[in-house]
Amino acid sequence: MKDADGAAITSETHVARLNPYRYRGYYYDEETGFYYCGSRYYDPIVCRWLNADGRVCFSLGITGANLFAYCLNNPISKSDYTGYKPGDLFDKEEDAAIDFAKEYNSVSISEDREYAANIYKVKTYEYFWTIRLQSIVFENANGDRRFVIKALPYLDRREVTKYSYGVAIKGKREHVDPSRFLKDDNNVAIAHTHGAYNESTECDILSFADTLFAKGKNKYKREIVIYLATPSGTLYRFNPFIPQSPESTITCDIPFDENDPYAPEH
Repeated sequence: MKDADGAAITSETHVARLNPYRYRGYYYDEETGFYYCGSRYYDPIVCRWLNADGRVCFSLGITGANLFAYCLNNPISKSDYTGYKPGDLFDKEEDAAIDFAKEYNSVSISEDREYAANIYKVKTYEYFWTIRLQSIVFENANGDRRFVIKALPYLDRREVTKYSYGVAIKGKREHVDPSRFLKDDNNVAIAHTHGAYNESTECDILSFADTLFAKGKNKYKREIVIYLATPSGTLYRFNPFIPQSPESTITCDIPFDENDPYAPEH
């Protein structure tokens, strides 16, 4: 273990050793030297999981099919809090939805299959340096005392909420059922795609079924925010908790179907 200057930390009372939540906020097991991530342990020496992933995601390519690869071999910008998926951490829910759209919309279009993923909250910590005043007492040989107030640097932390998304499930040509995501209260939204352009379907807009699902007309009777990535390259949001104006456009900068007449190049 090293400090910010690259020097080895040898003191057992150093804050870096006392704090078990280290890299990415994962829990570090001192006895084994592994990080605990919910479903399995991560070995930081070899940058691999100790046991295989319980889920395979072929849409993420060869790396996604590697059951021992950590975060698609990108430990700098990605994290994996449950041991299941390579989601980044984002400050806002909609940022996670945008990343989902950029990750899956092109695959959805090329395969003409709908994809859906859960967007969930992550409680983690941000560390920052601050100043604390400390009273120091000096006593000379005659017993005289002198009090000095010093400003000392202190590494503090605060709990923050971040957002991420799981590995998407693959549906059919015109349907994907994301009901499974409603069971977990930590899931705050669902992002999905509509596949390739098809002039006979409502592929470029939030369908009536999408809005009903968001409004709680689903298996678990739960209202939830819905994001839709369309083949025209637009990401929409339907928020049932804002009844006056539930639908909004998030971005028009995601992969699109060149055959869609509403795509940017047209």
